[in-house]
Amino acid sequence: MSAELPTYRKTLAALPKENFLFGPSPIQFLPNLTKALGGEVKIYAKREDCNSGLAYGGTRSASIMPRYGACVGWYVLSILEYLVADAKAKGCETLVSVGGVQSNHTRAVTAVAVASGLKSVTVQEKWVPIDPPLYAETGNILLSRLMGGDVRLNQETLHIGHKAATEAAFKDVEAKGGRPYYIPAGASDHPLGGMGFVNLILEVAEQEKSLGMFFDTIVVCSVTGSSHAGTLAGAVLEGKGRKVIGIDASGKPEATKDQVARIARDTVARLDPGAKVPDEAIILDERFHAGTYGIPDEETIAAMKLAAQTDALITDPVYEGKSMAGMVQLVKEGSIKPGSNVLYLHLGGQPALNAYSSYFPKVATARPCYICRRPTQTVLATIKTEDFLYACDGHLTDSGFATLISAPAPAPTGPSAEDIKKVISDYHSREAKKAEKEKTKGADGNEKDKDEEKDKDNDKDKDKDAGKATGSPAKSPSPAIKSPVSPPASTTPSGTHRKYALHRQIWDMRRMEMRKKDHTARAKEVGKGMPQVPRGAF
Repeated sequence: MSAELPTYRKTLAALPKENFLFGPSPIQFLPNLTKALGGEVKIYAKREDCNSGLAYGGTRSASIMPRYGACVGWYVLSILEYLVADAKAKGCETLVSVGGVQSNHTRAVTAVAVASGLKSVTVQEKWVPIDPPLYAETGNILLSRLMGGDVRLNQETLHIGHKAATEAAFKDVEAKGGRPYYIPAGASDHPLGGMGFVNLILEVAEQEKSLGMFFDTIVVCSVTGSSHAGTLAGAVLEGKGRKVIGIDASGKPEATKDQVARIARDTVARLDPGAKVPDEAIILDERFHAGTYGIPDEETIAAMKLAAQTDALITDPVYEGKSMAGMVQLVKEGSIKPGSNVLYLHLGGQPALNAYSSYFPKVATARPCYICRRPTQTVLATIKTEDFLYACDGHLTDSGFATLISAPAPAPTGPSAEDIKKVISDYHSREAKKAEKEKTKGADGNEKDKDEEKDKDNDKDKDKDAGKATGSPAKSPSPAIKSPVSPPASTTPSGTHRKYALHRQIWDMRRMEMRKKDHTARAKEVGKGMPQVPRGAF
């Protein structure tokens, strides 16, 4: 005879919901990341990003969304399952929600609307204070438009709460005869906002049985609060003593923590009125939000690269990159004790990566230097890329190889008082040396200098006639080399490029090589039309 289900499980099972997920999301062991962090803490990932076929999935909130109308980024799909069911029960045919320009949540809302035969209106606000090229035209917002969603850009900035622009969109749907269903940002501020992640804890408990282990620590990103709160509520109701650590990515940890506490306690009260969420269980680490929502710092980028280059685990710079940075540091500093089994909740968000490509500049591949054959990433190329070669930076200072024509102007900065004093001191020092040198110069020396200047002018004129090339330092974002035999992707001189004129002899040498290549190529073409020597047995 089976044991009777706990009160909270009965209540949860009775809630109507849609089905947007494949099933329980897989749990993946991360052996290389575990090893990279010392091997004493075993790290696993709950792959919520791999659990739905709707627009790249990755948002458990969506499962609840159908019934209660609110979901956020990564965990949205499981929440939306409940919210969409609720919307249908109430006869609503348009889902109205809000998020940032690159919101995972609004992408998920649009996706579940399409899958459920509903319409969607999403207000995309300027939560992130950056305007890189194509930021509002690629990533999540592109997917929402592709799915036919009514996407409306708005300049409102991030704050947790209801927005005037969303209310206007809601009323606009009503004015056109529609029946809108409102879903708050991240599906958080909604009676069912935390239910999807209570289900997640139930999934984990079943998966632990087959794995033969127990996850004592769960790490989850926290912004609008429902994923963190739902996970915490599930852990409290389960009563096994799991620690749930939220990593703040909002840049407003006080508001986030308050919302997590409110949602967690409301969720627990709805499922089991006798259970309580103690203050000490609400853990929010606010060291890794990089100062603001939506912008990664060096620590975020480093954590993203670590996960990608150890176990090919791709995270995003807005949410999962920051929670990954938090987990990595917690393991390194010993806050997560050796012997622990950590479950990292990967809630998706990868579609937004395309909008953040400027944070991952291309790195040129080192190739043999044209002169010394040592590896270098510095490229010299003609303006139209008819020719290019690799050269060590040291050779660029050799007047026998090339002469610097122009260099990018340094970025304007306000000099400090110390800088000004140093410049004045250096100037007087140079002037004194120059005056001393002029005194010691003889007539023969003057004539010699004039002859040398004349020769240099002649050489420069010849070099200009022979040809010019542009050079870029190793760290310049362009040109990027695609292969050993293809020219750089971009060689037009820019503010980061230096411009050189090759020495006459070097240019002549290079021109002869190019001419020889051209003759060889032409000979091959001509040879194709010539009679071939008979082959085979006679």
